[in-house]
Amino acid sequence: MPAASALPVVPAESPAPPPSPEIAARVAEIYHADLARSSEAQAYLVRRGLGDAELVRRFKIGFASGRLLSLVPQTGGAVEDLVRLGVVTRRGDSLRELMANCVVFPIPACADPDSPPASFYARRTTDDEPRHLYSAGGHRGVWNAAATQASEIVLLTEAIVDALSAWVLGFPHTLALYGTNGLTHDHVALFRAAAEAGRLVEIVLAVDNDAGGDRAAERLPEVLAERLGASAPRISRLAIPKLPGVKDVNEFLVKSPGTLDEKRRAFAEFFAARQVLRERTEVAAAADPGPTSHSADVGAAASAPPAAGGAAVEARSRGIQIAFPAG
Repeated sequence: MPAASALPVVPAESPAPPPSPEIAARVAEIYHADLARSSEAQAYLVRRGLGDAELVRRFKIGFASGRLLSLVPQTGGAVEDLVRLGVVTRRGDSLRELMANCVVFPIPACADPDSPPASFYARRTTDDEPRHLYSAGGHRGVWNAAATQASEIVLLTEAIVDALSAWVLGFPHTLALYGTNGLTHDHVALFRAAAEAGRLVEIVLAVDNDAGGDRAAERLPEVLAERLGASAPRISRLAIPKLPGVKDVNEFLVKSPGTLDEKRRAFAEFFAARQVLRERTEVAAAADPGPTSHSADVGAAASAPPAAGGAAVEARSRGIQIAFPAG
């Protein structure tokens, strides 16, 4: 890990012109359709607690079957578009589909969830390495950026699978980093725009309960404050309980005891008891009454009991309607 004073904002590499949005959208469509043809990929999502059909449709989750290159013409620039998109790599005269045999998560280019992907994240369905893959060319886009338009308080997880898990647990206003060192310029620009427009008052870190998560929780508040300046929102941390085999949001969803409804209630209690790591920048905080005065309208946080030693910190949302996926 870098020194405590240097948690870099990862630049989005763009050495080549961006691919056409039409090609990016078409790739996402192919991967999304191929998920329905792969029982292995579907079984993987079920094992991770992410098998809800509406969730799959909403985020256009897909599967790279390895047939992508066979579906595009080899002339006319389509292959070059796939290379620029980062889903096909070239070594000499050899072309390879980077994410073949992986479950794939498109990352939209903007807050519109229906916009063409800017990049893709992929997860192997086996324990083969590397288990995590990103489209070549650098991190582009922010997964579920639309959350900043729906809620004044957003959760921020280490990975997309954790963010999807938070969605299942009743918190759709969740975004994902690209790992603990994966805060990008796109994240910063999104948060700044939302904060300056008065739409973002708090970022809740839902990072892992391990040493890496602890280090990120120490550094991210300072990095965000530095990058966002006067618009920096409050930064807090939702503590993932240290249960056997549980270090992140997805493992809590899959491995913690109880029914799904019980897990949702417990997660809402974790949210209500979150710890403030850094208050809003003074310039931006003048008109803010503080974390204990928000009216609750996120998940089940309204009914969560007070945290030990103090009143529950409640959440405020701009009319967002929570509809849990089917259990």
